[in-house]
Amino acid sequence: MGYSSGEMTALGFRATFSTLANESNLWHPDAIERALAHVESNQVRRAHEMGQAGGVFCVIGLKRDTYRNAKAIRQLIKSAFIAAGLPTFTPHAFRKTLVKWAERHYPTLECFKAFSQNIGHSNVVTTVSAYMPVSVERQGELIKSGPK
Repeated sequence: MGYSSGEMTALGFRATFSTLANESNLWHPDAIERALAHVESNQVRRAHEMGQAGGVFCVIGLKRDTYRNAKAIRQLIKSAFIAAGLPTFTPHAFRKTLVKWAERHYPTLECFKAFSQNIGHSNVVTTVSAYMPVSVERQGELIKSGPK
């Protein structure tokens, strides 16, 4: 590039790129960090990184060995809530809240199925049956109103 090691280093170029890219506000800071091949320092965020592995889009930050039983994931979720200054909840209570949110924000079955798979259910029926109960009264309302 025409610079000697006394004038500029690879780290210097990386620092310059990082500064200019962040100040431009054209890219999300996480994208800039990935471009620099930096690893997420937040263990909770790193555990849920998505990416490509073997040509397949998948969770790349999560090491399955760590989560052979529920103890580790419970501790992870508890520490995330504590770090955020929030009261702690069980993973299922948190998942139920996420499903309620997803009901309103994912308009198609395909979108909802993708969400369901990303919360750890291989079958969307598991998500629907476990976290989306419909009261008898509401069932009656829905059946009487018919299809839209």
